[in-house]
Amino acid sequence: MKKLISSDQCRAARALVNWTGAELSRRSKVPTNTLSYFENSDRETDARNVAKLSLALELGGVRFTDDGGVVPARQLVTVLEGADSNERLLADIYGTLKDTGGEVLIAGLAEADPNSPQGEFVAEHIEGLIEVGVTERILLDEGDMNMIAPAAWYRWLPKGHFTGKPFQAYADKVALIDFGREVVVIDHPSFAANYRAMFDVIWRGAALKPDVADG
Repeated sequence: MKKLISSDQCRAARALVNWTGAELSRRSKVPTNTLSYFENSDRETDARNVAKLSLALELGGVRFTDDGGVVPARQLVTVLEGADSNERLLADIYGTLKDTGGEVLIAGLAEADPNSPQGEFVAEHIEGLIEVGVTERILLDEGDMNMIAPAAWYRWLPKGHFTGKPFQAYADKVALIDFGREVVVIDHPSFAANYRAMFDVIWRGAALKPDVADG
């Protein structure tokens, strides 16, 4: 059974999310006077009400630690909005992997024109990844000969399976990309592991680009 939070934790958590007592009462459906009694330790509070308070605060963005503390909850979903959302994603990929190295898995990508400003930005990003020991595997549309990264990083998806809405997986994160509009980054190790497993199956069956197969 989950340990009940203390009155001190409740007060600290409410301060962390900047809620009034009335706001916590509304969200938890625990009467205001009951909340007040609990936070002031005036009398024993029904465990069911304490559990409701705990759940509301957790949903509001806090995590209760085993040692009686309160900390902000980890952000599981981050939405990057605007025309620069992809640039911000690439910065997060570099920042996440620069100290550990690793691999980025990408599906559904159509590379930018290498001679365009966006293509030059991506080329600099690739150079930065290589310098810190990061590689990529990239699934392109069948027949797409455009590439910025090393040729060995690419394979072709069969015709009819290319969506043009890329996914990228790196470390414990999966990014869903709508170019020029938004990027949704999910920070969840199990989701990332599932994505990598599915990617590996597709990668093994994907065709090598001719310049890779011949070289």
